Amino acid sequence: MDSLESKIVEILKRGTPLRAVKIADMLGVEKREVNHYLYSSLKNMVVQDSE
Repeated sequence: MDSLESKIVEILKRGTPLRAVKIADMLGVEKREVNHYLYSSLKNMVVQDSE
């Protein structure tokens, strides 16, 4: 797991559901980078809800 993956996981472990754009803003990266991890290497660790 690389640094950005770890940071995404740590943010999501806080328990507040967040959109990819909000995570990207918090990390100072583009939304597409966050989505890349959410839909690839982290797809088995995270859940997408209807919102």
